[in-house]
Formats: sequence, structure tokens, C-alpha cells
Amino acid sequence: MGISDADLTPDGLAANPVLVDGMARVLARELLSVLEGAETRKLTSRPAGNQNGIVGGSRVMSNVLTAAEIESQFPSEWVLVEDPDTNESLEVRSGKVIYHSRDRDEVYRKAVELRPKRFAMLYTGKMPEGTAIVL
Repeated sequence: MGISDADLTPDGLAANPVLVDGMARVLARELLSVLEGAETRKLTSRPAGNQNGIVGGSRVMSNVLTAAEIESQFPSEWVLVEDPDTNESLEVRSGKVIYHSRDRDEVYRKAVELRPKRFAMLYTGKMPEGTAIVL
């Protein structure tokens, strides 16, 4: 049985906690894999950013943005959001963008480096057709 677009809407996810739990487990395993790789490679620190907030080709922001602003400013990118404001379905409504990149692993590494207390990882692009989510 496949996953439909309707399953990935807030109502679909709310009706299927097993799907949400499975997706969370997959993301946790991916993050753990990146974290273990980071420990193995002994990541080097990146500069905190220049006057324009540029770090490693990506911008570090300091003001709170809405989810719509994040999606419009960072199309098809992975975004690390600190202290996200979420709704009852845990969808991000707003937050402080602390890092973004088209490279997911780079954003994971930045999360390891910065170690924010509360954060969310967002992808602002569309899932390519035929992409399977493994639970």
C-alpha cells in the first residue's frame, strides 16, 4: 500500500499517527547517521559569518520569519529553524532561520555544530514524483 498526497496533508497525518511515527523514525535515523559521520570526520569549525551573515555559502539569519516567508526566501532548500512556533499538528508556523542550504547533510552538520536547544528542519521544495518514503 503506497502513500498518497492526501496522507501527507495535516489532516492525513493527524489521522495516521503510525505514518508520522514512522517518518520521525526515518528522519531520526538519518540525523543519527550524519551525527555519527560527523564524529568520525571530526568536523572543523566554520567561521561565524561575515558582516553579511554569510557562512559557507549560506546565510545565517537573525529575525523570525513566517513559514510562508521561509518558503519564498529559500526555495527548494533545507532550512534549520531555531525555536519554531508550531501549531497543534506540529507544523512550523514561524521561527528563526539559523542556517540553510540545498545540501541536506550540510544543514545536519550545522545543527550538530550549533546544537540549538529547540529546532526544526524544513525542506521548502516539492518531493519529486515517484519518491518513496520508507517507514
